[in-house]
Formats: sequence, structure tokens, C-alpha cells
Amino acid sequence: MSGTNVVENGENEPTVIHMWCGPRSLSTGTMYSFSQRPDTQVIDEPLYPYWLARNPTIFRPYKKELFETYSVDGDAVLRDLGPHVHKGKPIVFMKHIIKQAEGIDRSVLYKKNCKHVFLVRDPLEMIMSWGVKSEVHQEECSLDTMGLHTLVDLYSSLRKHTGVAPVVVDSNMLRENPRDILTELCAALGIPFCEEQLSWPAGPKPEIDGIWASYWYDKAHASTGFNSFETSESAASAPVLNVIKVTSALSPEQVQLYREVLPFYDLLRAHAIGVDPLSPGSSVRMESAPTTTNIIIDHGLSYGSSQAPLTVTITAAQRSLCKLSDPRNAHVLVWVGDRLLPRELAKVSVFDSSVQGGDAVWEGLRVYENSVFKLEEHINRLFDSAKAMDFANVPSRAFIQHAIFTTLRANGMTQGGAHMRMTLSRGAKITSSMNPVFNIFGTCLIILPEWKPVGDQATYDNNKGIKLITATGRRNSPQCVDSKIHHNNLINNILPKIQANYAGAADALMLDNEGFVSETNATNVFMVKHGVVYTPHADYCLPGVTRETVMQIVPSLGLRMVERRLSLAEFHAAEEVFTTGTMGELTPVYEIDGRTIGYSDGAARPEGGNITRRIQQAYTELTKSGGYPIPSV
Repeated sequence: MSGTNVVENGENEPTVIHMWCGPRSLSTGTMYSFSQRPDTQVIDEPLYPYWLARNPTIFRPYKKELFETYSVDGDAVLRDLGPHVHKGKPIVFMKHIIKQAEGIDRSVLYKKNCKHVFLVRDPLEMIMSWGVKSEVHQEECSLDTMGLHTLVDLYSSLRKHTGVAPVVVDSNMLRENPRDILTELCAALGIPFCEEQLSWPAGPKPEIDGIWASYWYDKAHASTGFNSFETSESAASAPVLNVIKVTSALSPEQVQLYREVLPFYDLLRAHAIGVDPLSPGSSVRMESAPTTTNIIIDHGLSYGSSQAPLTVTITAAQRSLCKLSDPRNAHVLVWVGDRLLPRELAKVSVFDSSVQGGDAVWEGLRVYENSVFKLEEHINRLFDSAKAMDFANVPSRAFIQHAIFTTLRANGMTQGGAHMRMTLSRGAKITSSMNPVFNIFGTCLIILPEWKPVGDQATYDNNKGIKLITATGRRNSPQCVDSKIHHNNLINNILPKIQANYAGAADALMLDNEGFVSETNATNVFMVKHGVVYTPHADYCLPGVTRETVMQIVPSLGLRMVERRLSLAEFHAAEEVFTTGTMGELTPVYEIDGRTIGYSDGAARPEGGNITRRIQQAYTELTKSGGYPIPSV
């Protein structure tokens, strides 16, 4: 029979599901859900008498009756699960409020027939629901009464002694999407999902409820399912995202309590069913996005046998447009400010200048074998950009190098195949404003490392090449926002990229205000004509570190390098075109605006172009010796 275990004496003992939670966490509703299963016997807070006996000063009008009816020996309650308890059913479901488990012998919880579920709720909602006092509810809301820190301790203990992590359920997600969450919960517990779990009859349930139910379960008794716990008028019109309901202002004491308990909730919720641990949280979930949008995500790379760019259709079943190309990126450590943080915890304040106004500067860095290529050049440009933006309290070169090398060593990335985005924000403000006067905390350095080798889905196909279109918008001129400041205000680049996505191109060429080619939305650009290599002046574009490196390589190969104004027609008629950037290195371009890049007489273009290939090879050789060594300690 499903759910039973055979013990040494040959008798069947039930599978015991212990559900642990804080108060006001939809626990009674979850108990009612499991009570509808024909194979399950539910028990309402069997440790309640034990807890009251340990806390004699707490008043409960039903305490005498409780002590006369139930055992106050918590350890015995958890051990004694004979037929009088499970009543012949293969599954016993026990609802526990975590504070009631203080002092119990946890070894009984480590038995093989025990399974554990942790039900958690956003602590802000728990705090808000605590305000109404009654005859039986006089305790103040506190760290101990909420119990989230104890849940974390028990979670760690169970995982250590059983080798199995408890199943975590977020009550808001359960209320929002009961069928899917219950289905996954039952699967994790090794039992089949029952349709009956989605609803239950309204009213008291004397065969299930503890004798305290009439004092506490008004809302639960009025419910007939998880959704009926929701009383907000907006619930029916906005089912996609459960919105936290705050009915009154929080006191400073409540805010401080929320600050204290939130890390424990976040830790548990990261393991909850249905939660993507990589998601920082969204105001509208991906399921509500249009279902017919195709988006290019691969910068022109081909996958499998298909030669078409990879596209993704957004569906309710697929939250992420672009899955991780390397699973190690789920666990990267990111430098933020002055320390390393796990990916999902690497965040800046909502008062940070990068959030308030894109007020930050950045650099891309690529790691080759035990070195960071052109590190000094990138740090120099970061300093130049920060100076042009009048940043104060900029970290020293030594600090930045320490942060970079520490991040690489911590992630095991010193041998190459990694890319880093280094951002320096003006820092957090004391109040929301664009005014730098309010930046009183100093700058914030972010080192974001990823496993992202050249040829990754977020870079380019440097063998086959890519196609470009010409953007309708113009590149910023120094009269507006000087592109020589490598700033985070990238809307001028993002809009052309969107245009390229819809056109099925990798990127978009951007012209200056007079109609000459400047660069693409993401890279510098070069062309070859009659054996001469050309690149546009850097009047409107960022003079890239890779661009400068290529301009040094070209003469070393015995080729002529020319920097001048170049029209779009010249690029259309070019024999070879390639782009340059730290992330993607040198990438051939085989098509611009529908024109095949090649020879005007119709002769076939060598794959990648002869000169382009020579420069690529020289660049690859330079990366082996032109990097800044990563110190071992």
C-alpha cells in the first residue's frame, strides 16, 4: 500500500508527514486539504499541550481541558503512532507550529518513515496579521513567536541527519496556484496527488480540529479551498501575482522585526516549490507575457543542424527566455561593494544611483589562462569615465584588482573561459533624486563573473559570422551624451538591439548624425577593401580596448590601417566586415541590410574573409601573452 513502511517486527507503520510552520501561514487550510485524502489521517498540533505545559504563564481558556485530554509529553506524542493514532491509514499528517517544538528530542524526526514539509509565509504579512488581540491572543509578535529562525535551524538539522532536504512550500504560492503546488508537493513526498485536496466543506470539523479551533479557526472554517482564504476584492481580477496586503502603517518596531526575520524567510523560500532561485523577483510573472512573441537570443549562433537563429516562444510553461548555457553560472559568487555574495543575493539598494538614473560606469573583462586580458587598459578607462562623471570616493586600483582576483579565485575561473562585467555605481543616495549631492555613502563596485567562453549563446559565432541591419536611430554625439564615457545609460544601444531582434539580425549598425557609420549597438566595426583595413573615427563611438588592439595588430601583419569617416554604402560594398569587442573578440559579418558582404565582381567570399582570419589568429596569439597575471594569493 502506498505510504506504508515495514518495520522489524513485520508490522506496517505509517508514513508520517510532519508539516512545520509559523503562525498564520495557511497551515489549517493545508491540514484540511490533506484531510480530504482517503489514505491520510491528520492530527492538529499534537505538540500544543507540550508547549503550554512548558510555558505555564501563557493563558488559554481551554488549557485545563487540553491537559486532561492530550499528553503533555512531546517526545512520546511523536513516538507513539500506533493504530489508535493512524486508524489503519497508511499516511499520518501532523500539523506543527514550530515554536511548539522547542526542546523536543529531534531524533524521532530522523526516522525513515518521516517526511517533512516546511510551510512559510512572507513575514510582512505575518506581522500585519498579528495586530488584532483577543482573549486567547495576547503575545506580542517577535522573532521567537514567528519562529522563522527556528525553522531554519530545524531545516538544517533534518538535512544533516537524514540526508534529505525538507520540502518547502510558500503559502502565497499555494494559495495562488494550489493545483500545481500540491501536485509537486505530493510528488516530492512520494504520494499521488488527489483531486479532493483542492477543496473541503466549510464549517467546523470536530473530527479533525483541536479543541482550540473555535477560538482561532474562524477564517479556516469559512473557507472551502485555498483561494477562498483570499478576501481582497482585487484577487479575482489579478490572480497571476499574489500581492502582499498592508492595511496600515508599520511601526518602527515592526519594521525592525521585519528586517530581522526576512533573511530567514528568504533562505527557506529559495528552496520552495515553484520558486526559481535565480529570479530576483518580478512585479509581473512571465506567464502573463504575450504568448506569440519570438525573440532572438543567440547573437546569430546556430544550434544543432538548424542554420536559423535560435528563437524562443514565451509560454506559460517557460519563464526564462534564455536558460543558463553553463549550469555553474547558477552558483557564481558576485562582488558587491566590499564582499562576495551568492548570485541570488547579489543586489544593490533601490536608492543606488544605477537604479535611480543609470548613474554608473562599467567595463567588460575577459579571462584567459591565468590572466585578465588588457586589465590595466580597462581599469584606466573605468577611472576616466568615473572622473568625467565626477564620482567621489572612487576605489583605488589596488582595491579593484583585489576584488577582481578574489572573485575569480572564489569562482575557480582563473584558467579562462570566463567574462566579467565590472560596474562602478556612484553609490546609494540618502533620498530618491538625480542629484549627486545626496550620494553620501561612496561608490559601489560590482564584479559580475560568468562562465561565458567565446562562442557562448550570449556572444557571437566567430566562424560562420553574423548579419547586421542599420538602426533607424542615431548614435549619441558628444553634444549629447559622450560615448567615450562608458556609462550605464544604455537606452541608445538597447533600442537598436530591439530593432535587430525583430529583424532577425545579431546587432544593428548605428550611424552618426551626419549619416556616417559609427559602430554597432554593442561593438566597434571594421571593413576591408582592396586589402586595406578601415574603421570609423571614434567621434561618436566608444574607442574600444579591442578596437585599439586590432589597430595595433593590423600594421604588424604588413597591412595598412586607416581610420576615417565611412559611409553605409562603403560597408555595403566592403569585401570583408568584422566587429570587435571584449566579450566576442573578432566576429565576421556576412550580411548587412540584406547585402552579402564580399567581392563586387561576384567572387565567393572566403569564410570569415582572409584578412579577418589573419587578424583573428593574431589576436588569439596575443591573448596568450598580453594578459595581466592573476596572482595565486
